[in-house]
Amino acid sequence: KDLEWATNHCVLSWPTQCVWDTDMDGSDVNAVDTLNKKLVATGDDHGNVNLFRYPVLEETNKQRRVTGHSAHVTCVRFTKDGKYLISAGGGDKSIIQWRLV
Repeated sequence: KDLEWATNHCVLSWPTQCVWDTDMDGSDVNAVDTLNKKLVATGDDHGNVNLFRYPVLEETNKQRRVTGHSAHVTCVRFTKDGKYLISAGGGDKSIIQWRLV
């Protein structure tokens, strides 16, 4: 039976199946969050935070990539009101608040 979840934090899921760049091996994306079935955010091993339109079902999906972390990103979460995205770095031990516009 298909269940609809309020949030999705799973890297391996139907709506996030193409969040990897073609040069990634499948372990480079560390964190995923979705916002109201409109946006998908990911954090990767290269210190990038990436935004996609929901769902990410094709390898040709365009993404918005922002940098700010000097090491891998371990967690990304949208705020409850959907105005910000919070990302946490691993090696750099930083937390960044990104405003969505």
